[in-house]
Amino acid sequence: MRVKTLQTMTSLRNRCIEEGECWLWQGYFGNGVPAVSHGGKMMPVRAVMVDLLGIRVERARYFAPKCGCADCVNPEHIGQYTQAQHMAKMGRKVDSKGPGRRLKLTQHARATKAKITIEIAREIRLSPEPGPVLAERYGITRSVVGRIRRGEAWADTQNPFWRLAA
Repeated sequence: MRVKTLQTMTSLRNRCIEEGECWLWQGYFGNGVPAVSHGGKMMPVRAVMVDLLGIRVERARYFAPKCGCADCVNPEHIGQYTQAQHMAKMGRKVDSKGPGRRLKLTQHARATKAKITIEIAREIRLSPEPGPVLAERYGITRSVVGRIRRGEAWADTQNPFWRLAA
């Protein structure tokens, strides 16, 4: 049976080096965030520190350093943010405008492992040639050619009217 370690401020402080006012974390990082095992769970170090210091936390809060240094875990530098504030700080949007998550994942998959590009999809969409000829030329199936022409595959998000075709 594994022992559930409970961290203390001293044990967390011992894993840091001081650089100016910042405490730079020298331990494990999970998804780019300083993390530590606490009570049998991997938790962000800043969340553990806030808990140990007894700071009141409102629900759905994110903890990030106010100083801007991603490695810093100094309790004086920890800021509480809502999801919208956190995503804005990270340079991401949380609203529902623009392409959705599924479309973004599809676009990423296309960019990394697809046989055709968006330029080829535009050519297929505008071509008067039959589907079997285009499928042979580009090394794709006839059904993919049909889906491109119907706007079900390779949505042209650069075109301001692309959602009207769907």
